[in-house]
Amino acid sequence: MKRRGVSLIEMLVAMGMSSMLTANARNRRQEAFEQVKNDLTAELTNAVKWAEDVSYASDQITAGETVYRMDNGHVTRNGSALNSNEVRVTRFEVTEYGPGEDNLSLNIQIDLEDAMNNSVKDTIKIAASKRLTTFEE
Repeated sequence: MKRRGVSLIEMLVAMGMSSMLTANARNRRQEAFEQVKNDLTAELTNAVKWAEDVSYASDQITAGETVYRMDNGHVTRNGSALNSNEVRVTRFEVTEYGPGEDNLSLNIQIDLEDAMNNSVKDTIKIAASKRLTTFEE
């Protein structure tokens, strides 16, 4: 006698495997977002804080010899991408937060989205200030 279709056990195993794969993909996507957020926050905060001279425009930061800007879905440092291809940058906006040259503080807003699924989005808001350490003899 030939058997047709699948048994209940086979169906439950297939559904369980499918849900595990979906959960694993979702976790990897969330980890990619968190990694990009952490990397960009640390990179931009340190660049503004420790550079001798910092200038900015609405879409770029120049810290010493290093230029940060958005290019083709990436935040770049002198043309090299800082974020992975899994996460696309859709906005990189810089505004001044503090009182000018002596104590420059910048607000940096970066909007992110999943490169595979445009409905998954996140935003980073960074407040970065130039250090004011001086040494007197």
